[in-house]
Parts: sequence; structure tokens; C-alpha cells
Amino acid sequence: TSVEDGKSYRMRLVNGAADTHFDFMIDNHTMQVIASDFVPIVPYYTDVLSIGMGQRYDIIVNANMSAVAEDFWIRAVPDSY
Repeated sequence: TSVEDGKSYRMRLVNGAADTHFDFMIDNHTMQVIASDFVPIVPYYTDVLSIGMGQRYDIIVNANMSAVAEDFWIRAVPDSY
């Protein structure tokens, strides 16, 4: 995915797994969580978002880290129990 420096992007995340929680993160970025399961919430900021089975989140990411690097990993890492 390509983004433009200085712009904000809204993403909708869905965990479609049947039995695995995931930790979602974007290297060097903080996300603003604005909705959970399509219900508005009091927005909060986080570096890692834990997403349970069937959960949906809306987040806003600011593309403002071009001084750090040009490319960043976007990860959804399965939780290990």
C-alpha cells in the first residue's frame, strides 16, 4: 500500500479467524482507534491493537514518519497462548 506523507488514512480491520486473536501494528506508528464493531467509541491511541475473533475496528493512521524511513511493515501477528 502506498500512502502520501502528511495525510491521514482510515482503515477498517476485521479478524476473520475462527480461533486466533491477532495483534495488529504498523512499525513506528501510533493508531487512533475510533470505532469497535461499527459502534463509535471514545477514541484512544495505541501502538498495538489486539483483535479477537470476529471483532472489527476502525482506526486512523497518520502518515507522518517519513523522517524515520520510507517503508514500514504492517503486521497482524497471531497471539500465542
